[in-house]
Amino acid sequence: MVDLPDTIKAEINKMAKQYDKSDFVPVSFVSDKNTGATTVQFVIKTASIEFPEVLQHDVTIPVKMTFWQKLLKLFGFYR
Repeated sequence: MVDLPDTIKAEINKMAKQYDKSDFVPVSFVSDKNTGATTVQFVIKTASIEFPEVLQHDVTIPVKMTFWQKLLKLFGFYR
């Protein structure tokens, strides 16, 4: 008569061999030019970001006038 625990162990070992990946060789996605890579690197490509068109307005930035420019403007000699 066959020993039941031995039969179960044999079946488990047979099924486990299907999932044994000890001979797996991983593919490196690091560039060959990057020889000092010590961490995992990812690149994610997404659709471009579209910004709404900004309307251009004529904005005049007030120029800080000197004392003499203010004095001349007071008497109409400075624009």
